[in-house]
Amino acid sequence: MKNKFLKSLLFLIIIINYLNLSKASEDFKFNVTEIEITQNGNLIVGSKNGKVETNDGYEIIAETFVYNKLTNILNASGNVKLIDKSINSITIFSDKATYLKNEEIVFTVGNSKAVSENYLITASNFKFDKIKNILNTEENVKFVDQKKDIVIFSDKATYLKNEEIVFTVGNSKAVSENYLITASNFKFDKIKNILNAEENVKFVDQKKDTVIFSDKATYLKNEEIVFTEGETSAIIEKNYNFASSNVKYFINSRELLSAEKSKIEDNNANTYKLDEFFYQVNEKILKGKNVNVLSKLDSNKIDSYFFKDGFFDFENKSFIAKDTNIKVHKDIFGDDENDPRLYGTSSFGDENKTVVNKGVFTSCKFNENCTPWSIKSEEIIHDKIKKDLIYKNAILKIYDVPILYFPKFFHPDPTVKRRTGFLQPQLNRSKILGSSIYVPYFINLGDDKDYTFKPTIFEDKQILQNEYRKEGENSSLIADFSLTRGYKSSINDKEKNINHLF
Repeated sequence: MKNKFLKSLLFLIIIINYLNLSKASEDFKFNVTEIEITQNGNLIVGSKNGKVETNDGYEIIAETFVYNKLTNILNASGNVKLIDKSINSITIFSDKATYLKNEEIVFTVGNSKAVSENYLITASNFKFDKIKNILNTEENVKFVDQKKDIVIFSDKATYLKNEEIVFTVGNSKAVSENYLITASNFKFDKIKNILNAEENVKFVDQKKDTVIFSDKATYLKNEEIVFTEGETSAIIEKNYNFASSNVKYFINSRELLSAEKSKIEDNNANTYKLDEFFYQVNEKILKGKNVNVLSKLDSNKIDSYFFKDGFFDFENKSFIAKDTNIKVHKDIFGDDENDPRLYGTSSFGDENKTVVNKGVFTSCKFNENCTPWSIKSEEIIHDKIKKDLIYKNAILKIYDVPILYFPKFFHPDPTVKRRTGFLQPQLNRSKILGSSIYVPYFINLGDDKDYTFKPTIFEDKQILQNEYRKEGENSSLIADFSLTRGYKSSINDKEKNINHLF
């Protein structure tokens, strides 16, 4: 009888405690191994593993629970697991969690992880707003989009679950199998699959050794396209440096383009300035408009090439272009007063030769009114192997007046120091002697000797000057002799020939 009474009393106590517990925690349903109720029923401690269910479909599993009825705050610790049982479910794991029931906000501390069907988020700490459905994360943040093959790292991140948008702040990094993106801030729209990056943006195409820098960039994951805003630079295969703005990069086809003014530098001291460009990374082919190529020979010598439109094959070192304008450094012929230049309707070339169609060449000082002399040719070929300039159907013009026609002729290019052939002609004007043309012809007789025939032709006379030079081990010989025909003395007005020998 006594045992029966004790059992009834114990059962009654349990029922009373359960009723008090239910009354004290109408928002929570406890199912724990051990429970302790103190402070007049205002403090409930559950221990040795268990779970707590909310009236809105959440389940919290942990080793220990502490619930304050007055503040309506639930603390959970030890292998915490928060399960959202709704359709768009989310599960949060952590070492510790604090649930502010009045505000419907959950804080986690230590080894926090959020998991859904499509993504995984890890960080040190979480703040989860159940009403707004917003997850804020801090410290060592890692966001893994398991279906989109993208991983985002950051110092801080905010995940708007309703809009499926992730914001990151500080040292952000996005990684996939093919690329790496770093920036200060990210905005990742999971529905549209678009990643926006801001401040110190760096995009790395790891398969093609391509790096793009910008202040702002947008990555369209579905189309595999990257847009940049503002000033942009790119380094491709460590050989080509691009400086531009508002650049578009197609990841799959490896194509880089911009409609803005740009500059490209290669590892051969060439600089390409363009109004717009299109570059194929795989083929190493550049297409540009209004292209100005500056070829730096040394610190003081720069050759300038201008093309209205052009294709440049960096791999094979070839090109094809329209409306060619070439300006060679001024002292290429040994005279700083020269302005050597070549114009053509089109051109093409490679490592072996350059061809200019319908070209006009002159080395005279630039004159807007009329060039003293020029050579107009149907085709001008620069043979880089033989170092020859070859002219086809060429016409020599003096002040735009055709003087001589050559079906074909050639002369050494300016890099040749000694070779038999014509030297640079000159036109001279004198108030006393009148106008003349000087056409020297050089003959290479060996490594130590040469001969130069230097005729100067006036309207009514000719000076036939000759020079012979020979260098010995301990000697140097220069012989200069000439014949002047048709010289007229100003004293007796008689015409005679004059000779000299030095």
